[in-house]
Amino acid sequence: MPEKKIISNESGSLVLEVSEDGFSAYLTIKDSGQMIDENEITSLLNVAGIRAGVDEAILYNRQQKIKKELNKPFLITLKTKPESQLEISYLFDENNCFDPYEFRSITELDGLERVQKNSSVASLLISGMVKTTTDIFGKEITPKVAEEKVVDDYLGKNVFYSEEKKQILTKKSGYPYIDEQKRINIKSQFKIEEDIEEASLDFFGDLIIKGNIINSDLKVDGDLRVNGNILNSEKNGILVEGDVQFRSAENSKIICSGGITFRREIKFCHVIAENGISGKGDSKIVGGLTQSGSNIDIATFGEDMDVPTEVEITISPFCKERIFSLTQQLNEVEENTPDNSELIQQLTKELKNFENKYEEKFEKYIIRKDKEFHITAVKTVFPEVSLRILNKTRRISKELNGYSFYHS
Repeated sequence: MPEKKIISNESGSLVLEVSEDGFSAYLTIKDSGQMIDENEITSLLNVAGIRAGVDEAILYNRQQKIKKELNKPFLITLKTKPESQLEISYLFDENNCFDPYEFRSITELDGLERVQKNSSVASLLISGMVKTTTDIFGKEITPKVAEEKVVDDYLGKNVFYSEEKKQILTKKSGYPYIDEQKRINIKSQFKIEEDIEEASLDFFGDLIIKGNIINSDLKVDGDLRVNGNILNSEKNGILVEGDVQFRSAENSKIICSGGITFRREIKFCHVIAENGISGKGDSKIVGGLTQSGSNIDIATFGEDMDVPTEVEITISPFCKERIFSLTQQLNEVEENTPDNSELIQQLTKELKNFENKYEEKFEKYIIRKDKEFHITAVKTVFPEVSLRILNKTRRISKELNGYSFYHS
């Protein structure tokens, strides 16, 4: 849509104001004591990029008996604006939503409406325009464009319109709300200033923690950034449907569907990253089991006290972990609360979803046999480190400098 603009001729005797929607423009002729040549008006219209609608404006002014007056704007160009009507049905409880004006603490999110990425938040019924028209710039306005325009008034942050589904969908996981302009928004990023300690949190959206995570279970449907450390969080651990960043981790379980970036060390942890692991500076991995679905690049594996350390690249470790965990949960529910059919159905659906995802990724690997994986330590690999890529293993028996292990 053209931006609203006001254009004047060089002398300032003509002022052209183009409407924001691009379907009309008004001209003001200043009383300068000089004659205005029609060519000057035509030239100003050309500068504005206006190509159509002059005849329609003349007819409209004649029918409405509107006369031109100096120093007053009059209609100079006009095209019929397409009319589309919209009926909207919200797919979330409007009365149980995040309130951006009253929000104080992340604990207030418990029980509120929440949505996952690419989920539907509203269904639309659109009627009206059926023929193609043009605006004053000569640009064609199709029924599709008119439809997108009327929907646009309802689109806030982190949502988009699907013409195929006739629905508004989410760009990110988070908490839906309707703002003062009646637009649908998804609040998708939150910050916690202090440590999270001995807590259990199920969160939707991107989460930034300025402190540490200590002895906690955390599930994040989005990205997680921890400015501090992840410590002693190994029961259910940290489960993230996105990327993870942190300084250090120790005695913890960290599982993510994206990539992991860390700055110092990962020590005695079980770490799973679907899309690779990257360490900055003097980063190191000591002890535990580290699994990735893509390349691993850090400074050092192991330490000089010969601590057993396993590092592995495998096909879709995130999906395999989720399949294992969901199978365990499903077995426990079926054994202990067999009448809980709703939870059984939910777990069964999730399990099937990850089984399908794993099959897809396995098939892609079989097709792309040319893909090369590597595990690289830019500084040191110590003894008692086991490096494995798919079916290829290298056990380190002596200290190595600047070592890379490849599989293709």
